[in-house]
Amino acid sequence: MKRTTLDFAHQYIKNAGVTAINFDGFLHNNPDADIFTDESNGGLMIIKERRTLLHSLNTDFLTKAYDFTADDCFFSCVERNAAEFLAKTKGAHLNELCHILSFDKKQLNCPPVINGLTIKEIDLKDIDIINDFYTYKSDESREKLIREISSRTSSALYDENGNILAWNLLHDDLSMGVMFVPPIYRGKGYAQIVAVDLMKKVIALGKTPYVQVVHTNNASLALSQKLGFKKIFEAYWFRKQ
Repeated sequence: MKRTTLDFAHQYIKNAGVTAINFDGFLHNNPDADIFTDESNGGLMIIKERRTLLHSLNTDFLTKAYDFTADDCFFSCVERNAAEFLAKTKGAHLNELCHILSFDKKQLNCPPVINGLTIKEIDLKDIDIINDFYTYKSDESREKLIREISSRTSSALYDENGNILAWNLLHDDLSMGVMFVPPIYRGKGYAQIVAVDLMKKVIALGKTPYVQVVHTNNASLALSQKLGFKKIFEAYWFRKQ
């Protein structure tokens, strides 16, 4: 494996198309990440601390890249065929399969914000509420969520008393995530309001909104498709050890 340039990465991403959408978002937020390819430029790998993004149709590249990484690294949003190849040949430990969907319409259908409610960025005073409802809550999740909310734009819906009713934020690869509406507030269209607001913010960055939805999460999948997202590929997150 050899280090390569940001210019090479951008050109590779452009040629790869939608299956490298997470690379584009990740480099937008992490231009200082380490970027690698091989002697034949057969793929792209980006590493930031223990986080690794990997893209290639070439099995030789996938094998070399996997062997090159540290034993404690984890891989995010790797296309299904590539991930399953590494699971079969190298013993990669795959997590749940995800659907990757991108916004596929030219115009957003913006729902009206209901009278008395306010749409704005997430207020960090609500971090404990957001963390309590977080699907992947852990000893480290609160600080992780604080970093994500503090570093990037987000969308949340508040009532006139300042109570948070729904929220959505951006991960460091610019995927939209942590979408949630507490059960007491569901069935009122709040999820659609915050999602569309965040989509507008992603588009304003010159990027395409996209989501990563666990394949068993039928509710999120249905909402994404209702908003105009279409499946573009399937992917796994996984760890080397």
